[in-house]
Amino acid sequence: MEVTGTAFNVYHRHDSAAIALAEGSVTAAGRQMKPGQLLQQSAHGITLTNAHAGGFTAWMDKRVVIRDGTLPRWPFGWKIYGKRVRFARPGMEALPFTGSAPMELPEVLMKAVCTVHGLKMREENDTIIFE
Repeated sequence: MEVTGTAFNVYHRHDSAAIALAEGSVTAAGRQMKPGQLLQQSAHGITLTNAHAGGFTAWMDKRVVIRDGTLPRWPFGWKIYGKRVRFARPGMEALPFTGSAPMELPEVLMKAVCTVHGLKMREENDTIIFE
């Protein structure tokens, strides 16, 4: 990989990896990347697409960004700052959501999900329950 004057993020989970380029230039896997591109490698091969890098580089600004995601795919998973998350009805965990909030205020995203989908949220001991 060759890097020149850049802001980028490398994401690696299980069997896949990605490079999101916010600014500058990166050459990886023999491909020249431009800002706003995402290079992904998985069992299916290597792809280079135009994608908003903000979801991959938001951590640098201490933000959580969810773009066309579902609740289980949230960066903080099934636990939010030491609290468990539970869904009152099957299928609620698959509700789609797009939003952004400061990392230190996860309740902003949770309240937004409730507003968008007409849900209620309550806390019971160490558990947040979506109803």
